[in-house]
Amino acid sequence: DNTEILSLLKEVDDYEARIAATTERAFLDTVQILSPWVGRPPVAGFMRPSEKSSTWLFNGLLATPDGAKVLRVHNSLEAN
Repeated sequence: DNTEILSLLKEVDDYEARIAATTERAFLDTVQILSPWVGRPPVAGFMRPSEKSSTWLFNGLLATPDGAKVLRVHNSLEAN
């Protein structure tokens, strides 16, 4: 019976952590898929809720394997 398991999972679920981790992993996976280099280049993603509004903030970084070029992205998304 999955009802009991789902009930237990709902008790320990951290909604904000789940949203942040899902977004960060999607960013990393997309970079890896679209990257022209073998393997994953230097990349980082950080998603967090804004302290002052219902907005989510994302910061990403992507670099060439040798670190010669670095791209930083910043974006925000209004939460539902």
